[in-house]
Amino acid sequence: MNLENYDLSNVLLSIGDGVIAHNERWEIEFLNQPLLDIYGDQVGKHCFEIFFDRDCPCEEGNCPIEQIFKKGKSSFQQVKKDKYGNWLEITSVPAHPKTKEAEQKTSSIISLVRNVTKRMNLEEELRVRNMELKLKNTELENFVYTVSHDLKSPLVSLQGLAGALLEDYSDRLDEQGREFLLDIKNSVNRLGLLVRDLLDLSRIGRGQNRREDVPAKKIIQEAIDKLKLPLKEKGIQLIIDEDMPIIFCDKEMIVLALVNLLNNAIKFMGEHNEHPRIAIGHTIKDDYHVFFVQDNGIGIERKYHQKIFDIFQTLNEVKDPNSTGVGLTIVKRIIEGHKGRVWVESEKGQGSTFYFSIPIKKLG
Repeated sequence: MNLENYDLSNVLLSIGDGVIAHNERWEIEFLNQPLLDIYGDQVGKHCFEIFFDRDCPCEEGNCPIEQIFKKGKSSFQQVKKDKYGNWLEITSVPAHPKTKEAEQKTSSIISLVRNVTKRMNLEEELRVRNMELKLKNTELENFVYTVSHDLKSPLVSLQGLAGALLEDYSDRLDEQGREFLLDIKNSVNRLGLLVRDLLDLSRIGRGQNRREDVPAKKIIQEAIDKLKLPLKEKGIQLIIDEDMPIIFCDKEMIVLALVNLLNNAIKFMGEHNEHPRIAIGHTIKDDYHVFFVQDNGIGIERKYHQKIFDIFQTLNEVKDPNSTGVGLTIVKRIIEGHKGRVWVESEKGQGSTFYFSIPIKKLG
């Protein structure tokens, strides 16, 4: 089908969007009905005057005449307000006459004019709401940080007092009294762990400008060093890939994410695992470094694969008094803050593999 053989004038006149033709002197040559209804019959007048109430052409970067006639562009699109406050999306293309003598010469520009005021207003409303949400989240993070920080001192005091009572006065208490005191001590310890995790959660995002090139091996070693005791107690074999990259990240945050993933693997190793094992590896997919922490523990049912990343969510399979339900939420926030993502592949009774991705640093 050759459109050059068809008269499209009726289409241009009846199309729902506005259509305008103007020459290189900014003079309007044609307006279809939707534009006639708004601006009237303005043929022969300047487009910048009729649409934008100007006495001179628009700035060079915003003028299709300049972009197509003088810079030779094959098309030009812009979004701008007209004199009535309407947002217009204007797509302009050169128009060539059908004469052989001038078939390569642009004589006019045809522009499709679409009123996008509703869309722009919705985008602005969404932008404002996102800003408000961001401010509320910042306020909430600051609140959590302040409360968690202020709780640390009294908790330390309570832990010390409970320990002293058990050590120095247990002989003056009956069995039930000692059990009550031990319950208090354990509850305070668990609250201390929760405060620690909430502090870690509130710190995420505070150091987003501390990105640097760091060897992944260094990050892995620091995370392992923080968990030497539980790894040794459970006799867990560690298998670490030799070939590890240098990544661009906030080192402290990625160490924290890896500590929580390793802690999770230790927790879900299972009580009767005769050969507990954790493997840490790396691969590259598209423009991302992808790391994994794999264990041969009890596994996680598929229906919980998303839920476990929500705050305060713990699984009933493991009764761990030290579990706060915040660890994997910390991992998710840290990795998403690095423009990556975290996910798990697991089946019950078949171990788990947690993956997280970090963008590869683009040179230049």
